[in-house]
Amino acid sequence: MVYSKYGQVFRALRKQRGLSLIYFEKVGISKSALSMFETGKTMLAFDKLNFALQEMHVSLQFYNLLLNNKESDYFLVKFRKIDLSYYSNNIEELHEIHNELIDSEDSSMYGIALAAKARYAVLSAKEKHYLERLFGSIEIWGRYELYLLLNTLDQINIFQVTKTVFWFLSDEKAYDYLRIIPDFRILFMRIVVMSIFRFCKLGKKDVAYAFYEKAKDISDRLSSELDIANQLFFKFAEGYWIYAFEDQLKGIQIMKRIIRILTDLESTCLRNMLFQYYTLITKDSEK
Repeated sequence: MVYSKYGQVFRALRKQRGLSLIYFEKVGISKSALSMFETGKTMLAFDKLNFALQEMHVSLQFYNLLLNNKESDYFLVKFRKIDLSYYSNNIEELHEIHNELIDSEDSSMYGIALAAKARYAVLSAKEKHYLERLFGSIEIWGRYELYLLLNTLDQINIFQVTKTVFWFLSDEKAYDYLRIIPDFRILFMRIVVMSIFRFCKLGKKDVAYAFYEKAKDISDRLSSELDIANQLFFKFAEGYWIYAFEDQLKGIQIMKRIIRILTDLESTCLRNMLFQYYTLITKDSEK
């Protein structure tokens, strides 16, 4: 059912507003036509869909945002499993995900396989080139694309990282995604913060600070929507930058304070994630 996601989102909105199928007959959509649309059997003409959305006081922009945020649950399950496996150091499970999907003819599955591999091994030049071309061509960013970038960011070309993230943030529409969709906000902040980590590690002070400023801009513009997890990510990144380029002791104090806060909040997953970053950061400096 090619059109199923369009109908499913529309049906969820209609049900939430307590409207019947018959309600939309006044804009020229019969009960049977709307039922077939909602069950994925047919597609509504654009003008009829637009009229129906207007009847529910829903903009096309918001409808599209909902559509772009409705990726297959399968993708999300796999990416979250990659996250959990990586931060619990379960290399065997990362291998299993990679081996399961690497030969798939579906490019989305292939991307997940590369995301899993990138967490335990160095990607080949061919694989990196594939990702860099993909990220350079994406116009509509959903959770799938953000998860893929998050997991492979450490291995793709530095220029591509900078270009991709800054291009995204130069688009005012991006802030609609960040403002409306909490998952999108969390993922994107993780990408910006990990970009800061990478450039700090490489000693790229100015670029790291530019990313820091972008993260601060997000924080300032979305202060009412930015949740505690993103605020702590941002503060931890600030600590790393200070540690790398200004004052190691002060940077350590900031990073440790964030980890303590997460411990007190019993936010185990996020606490373990940042503690692993902290361990790697301080370990690299000791070499």
